[in-house]
Amino acid sequence: MLRLTTFALLAATVLTSSAMAQYGGGSRYQSGRSSGYSSRTYRTTARTAPAISLTRHINTSGQFEALMPSGTSSVTVEGKTLMDTQWVARGSSQGANFKLTVQIISIFELDDEMTGALRDNYVKQAREQGAKAFGKAVEDKQVKQHGMQGREFLYRIPASKSSSGKEVAFRQRVLFDGQRLYNATLSGDTSTVTSDSGTKYMSSVKFRKR
Repeated sequence: MLRLTTFALLAATVLTSSAMAQYGGGSRYQSGRSSGYSSRTYRTTARTAPAISLTRHINTSGQFEALMPSGTSSVTVEGKTLMDTQWVARGSSQGANFKLTVQIISIFELDDEMTGALRDNYVKQAREQGAKAFGKAVEDKQVKQHGMQGREFLYRIPASKSSSGKEVAFRQRVLFDGQRLYNATLSGDTSTVTSDSGTKYMSSVKFRKR
């Protein structure tokens, strides 16, 4: 129980204020590292949203990958220890903002029981913080991908409460693989955020095995 509590406290900072940062929050990036890209590009088109080109973005330092807009940049937010360090990838296209944060929670792979307990804790944090920032989610569903389980949330912010004066949406997927916590977010026009491009990005997040 002590070990579980310790891991939960370590990971709390990953989710805190991630939603607000999409709407003008300050960055605490400290150092940048190079990223690798492949030449393969994916194009998806939603009925009411413009096409967004997504390219395989590989963060070699954080050992993760996802389909994100061309020009996505990665930075490392250094911590006092490896488990305090975060790897963050940011990109934008068609007015939509993509952000993926990864943090190593444990240097060894946790068993199924502890993985499930911690995952539930992270999901609870994300749900509470999202509700505080945006109100009740219009979607709150379980997701499974690449051997991981987690939760996805969708919030709609009316024009009257948006800093841009236009209705926007915030989409978040929280995943935990037993060692790493993934927090993928997408914000912008509702039709773009909920498009096939948005789903392809969210579903592509995974650990990159070397």
